[in-house]
Amino acid sequence: MVRPLRDTAAQSPDHRPLLLMTDQEGGQVRRLPGEPVLSAKQIGQSADPPAQARAAGTGAGDNLAGVGMNVNLAPVLDVYRRTGDLMDQFGRSYSMNAGLVGTLGGNFVSAQ
Repeated sequence: MVRPLRDTAAQSPDHRPLLLMTDQEGGQVRRLPGEPVLSAKQIGQSADPPAQARAAGTGAGDNLAGVGMNVNLAPVLDVYRRTGDLMDQFGRSYSMNAGLVGTLGGNFVSAQ
């Protein structure tokens, strides 16, 4: 019989919360089906990047909480340097502008 996680945690001698984590960035990096769907690059290129970053963060937080996860290892806050480099190629960077990357990453994280 598989016990629910909360029952197992209650029996542990260490009562600190168990960290259950994954990286649910959006775009190609989605460990679970569902939100966020847009990649960081798509968010950075959208008509309203701050609002899109907040929506992605809310979606990621709701999605992960819905399956009992309590830590998201996303978003990646790399700044891509050249079109087509690793972070750009896979859509994992919001922008070439470090300030914008910081702002959008903050929007994503605080919305979670």
